[in-house]
Amino acid sequence: MQEITARCGNRCDLCPLYEKNFSPDEAEVINDRLYKYHHAGEGPHPRYTRGCDGCLSGGYVAREGCKIRECVTTKGLTTCAECEELFCELLEADMTIVEGALSHHNGEMSQEDYERYFRPFLIRERLTTLRAHQGKFGGPCL
Repeated sequence: MQEITARCGNRCDLCPLYEKNFSPDEAEVINDRLYKYHHAGEGPHPRYTRGCDGCLSGGYVAREGCKIRECVTTKGLTTCAECEELFCELLEADMTIVEGALSHHNGEMSQEDYERYFRPFLIRERLTTLRAHQGKFGGPCL
């Protein structure tokens, strides 16, 4: 599958919630892993039951009300890589959660779980690459 980048820099093509990767039969496992790794087993348990169409689509998005998506859209950009304020407070807050969770779970997860539940969300490196090669990598979520 072609690399597909969300507005925030997430890799849709690798994301377990992306429609082409999501299977309702695996929903419980996906929700449990996201809860374990990204929510630290605290707060509301995710309940995804269908695949995300991608944040540039007009369809279903897994992260409803995403402030990053709203910001990028308002500015008329495709991704945060195009923004003068790259790594703003909104983006830093998201990256801190994922990077902190990765640091916390790094020694205890399988390579498969890393690839499925962390690699798609390593947006700092993705946005840095996109910015350095403006437009040469991947396309938007459609």
